[in-house]
Amino acid sequence: KLSVIDLSNNKFFGGILSSLCSLPSLYWLRLGGNNLSGELSTSLPDCSRLTALDIGGNRFLQLPSTSMGNLCNLHSLDISYNHITGEIKELTNAFSACNVSTLETLDLASNKLGGNLPDSLGNLLCLEYLGLSENSFLGSLPTSIGNLSHLRALYLSFNVMSRIISENIGQLSEPYMLDLYGNSWEGVITEKHFRNLSGLDYLTISSSNSSLVFNIRHDWIAPFNLYTIRGGTRLLVQGLPKYVTSPNFS
Repeated sequence: KLSVIDLSNNKFFGGILSSLCSLPSLYWLRLGGNNLSGELSTSLPDCSRLTALDIGGNRFLQLPSTSMGNLCNLHSLDISYNHITGEIKELTNAFSACNVSTLETLDLASNKLGGNLPDSLGNLLCLEYLGLSENSFLGSLPTSIGNLSHLRALYLSFNVMSRIISENIGQLSEPYMLDLYGNSWEGVITEKHFRNLSGLDYLTISSSNSSLVFNIRHDWIAPFNLYTIRGGTRLLVQGLPKYVTSPNFS
């Protein structure tokens, strides 16, 4: 009847034992903070009953791919702080292929992932937390990002993201955190980027070049009340709204 296994923050090494997933009642497996390594695709095919899997803080080198089709019941997946390379398209495509996507938390931060963010990311309709910070992702946000109506936190800091930030980010209605700091964004940010972000508490954004401009009407009334706003030294801000009395761009 064992339903939860938590072996996190120890010194286990080697691969994940696939026999763990043969436990008929197991739904939560936490193995983060160890020295595990090996092939995830061969370790996880039988874990179809899991709803939460935490293998962050280990030494895995590759994302699982086709085996993720057997993890359609996952609500939370944490593979952060590993040494994983490659792109995430196969991973998001696999979750998109599930009859019902139940994934609420996806944390891939602090790896060596790269490439463009795939459009299939917008098919994870239950997603509430998306952690992609400290990787090497390129390009811009996919326009499908606006489909993630339940997204509460988006972490994209310290990547190589560039180009224009899609106005579709303004379709999000529930985020409290947008962390876009430490990239190379371009283009113009206007009121349309924030039109539905009524719950936004924290906004961080910067660009390594001088091609990102905030062009906000001086009489604009924001739909949110920010606790924290952090901008980079190269941001050009035009027409700050009246309610901003002492912006702290550091």
